[in-house]
Amino acid sequence: MLLSSDGDDVDSVELAESVGARILGGECASCEFKPWVDPNRANVKFKEILRTVVAMGNTAGGCIFIGVKDSGDVQRLDGKVLGRYIAEASQKLGHDASDDERKLEAIQIYGTKVRDEIQKGVNPSAELQLQPVNLESGKVLLICVDPGPQRPYELVENHEVLVRSNATNRRPTLEERSQLHQPAVVENSRHNR
Repeated sequence: MLLSSDGDDVDSVELAESVGARILGGECASCEFKPWVDPNRANVKFKEILRTVVAMGNTAGGCIFIGVKDSGDVQRLDGKVLGRYIAEASQKLGHDASDDERKLEAIQIYGTKVRDEIQKGVNPSAELQLQPVNLESGKVLLICVDPGPQRPYELVENHEVLVRSNATNRRPTLEERSQLHQPAVVENSRHNR
């Protein structure tokens, strides 16, 4: 569950408003937009998500918005990517569920698969919170990455260590690399999102 600045659970309206404002602000060190992608570690676009999780975990944390184009436009739900999850959600919820309920459940199921693949692709396991968000412009999956207490985080595939700088992921300098082995200073990271 995501938390508001006062530590209380965020309701869906407040969350949607907060997410909408973050999307309008564009990509930055703590905000990354990604399209709906097949959660498969062999998929090039999914590897970008893994790289961003590693980089955010090694720096100040941040949020990845799946279902948002680089321009900040919310994508329509991709039937190629989410079709099987929508079918699974329909079966789980039954025929009485609304189309909106099925789509949000499909995003929740998709999010579970995304989280599982991220945990397999990042070492050590990253601290994540996932939340489907229903915006006026469409639906997105919000992935919040906490700054890691077990730094440095690396990609399992090639042991690459990354940091976040502005809206990009890059290899750390030697000085940054040495700082990654020191405990992270974390001050209410979730509240800054």
